[in-house]
Amino acid sequence: MDTKTPVGLISHVADTLLASIAALIAQRTAEHPIPLLDLYEPYVRALVAAPTKTTYNAVFSHAFEPLLLACEAAAEAERPTKRRKHEAETDASAAAVLAGPIALPERETVDAAAIRQALVRRLFERAQQPETSDTNRRKLYELNRLHGDDV
Repeated sequence: MDTKTPVGLISHVADTLLASIAALIAQRTAEHPIPLLDLYEPYVRALVAAPTKTTYNAVFSHAFEPLLLACEAAAEAERPTKRRKHEAETDASAAAVLAGPIALPERETVDAAAIRQALVRRLFERAQQPETSDTNRRKLYELNRLHGDDV
């Protein structure tokens, strides 16, 4: 990643990701699902290669966190419980992404848990690559610990 790219520009591009995917999903049908992991790949690379904490945080908070939180909220809503410990506020674009036709490699059925697991698994796999900095590797392993089930 170019360290001369302004963080504001990186943040803006990452911020438009979910809205862009949600708009794309609105035009798709179940016969032509969205390859979500392929669309996220540039952001996965940006997160892995982030040269500064500010850049890492901007990419994570705008591109990944809303979708991961929406996945967790959807999974929580599917569990039968009498009381919720907390109601997470879900980003509207992230919720729209979860509602649309999504394609994941090697998955017949796609639900919020499968999306979260696939995204966290992709980040975990990239963290293991030798070109990933030690700092980003630790952050991605922590992300896996917080959001992953059995990755």
